[in-house]
Amino acid sequence: MKKSLIIVVLLSSYIVSCNQNSSFDEEKYITLGKEIGQITGKTLATQLKKTIKEQGAIEAISFCNLKAYPLTDSLSQIHQVVIKRVATKFRNHNNQANQQEERIIQEYINLLSQNKDLSPVIERENGIIHFYAPIKVQKACLKCHGTLGTEVSDSLYNHIKNLYPKDLAIDFKEGDIRGVWNINFKEK
Repeated sequence: MKKSLIIVVLLSSYIVSCNQNSSFDEEKYITLGKEIGQITGKTLATQLKKTIKEQGAIEAISFCNLKAYPLTDSLSQIHQVVIKRVATKFRNHNNQANQQEERIIQEYINLLSQNKDLSPVIERENGIIHFYAPIKVQKACLKCHGTLGTEVSDSLYNHIKNLYPKDLAIDFKEGDIRGVWNINFKEK
């Protein structure tokens, strides 16, 4: 009798947990992730363009060095998420992709090379929902992330190397995958 009761309780727990997992609304997190990623990207791009226009590219590098993280952190607080921009060819070592993020970046690079759709990816892990979306290089990005000696001047790159001695974030072309947004939601 006790064994039957234990089996029923365990089976009931399993069924309840399966039902909870099946009610996961992936589209909700895709929509939220897209919105937050677009707001964050647009906010950073607007500030960068303004800095370049008013003060030049060297000051834009300094802006990224000093103000990009606080800006992203404040948007993380507003939206109650963790917002990260990560890359395998990173400039700031704090933006270095982990293994999971490297896998996602490589998947996007492979899809791009096959001219396939670059849709957001949702992964669940330990109560965290990870929203991933590609960051593609725009024409304006090439001034700091393009080819050394043509798009990226030697003087600008010297400034970059002073701030980021281990910089890997050059030699991109317009349309390349620069990295990914990883926006983390706590599962509710």
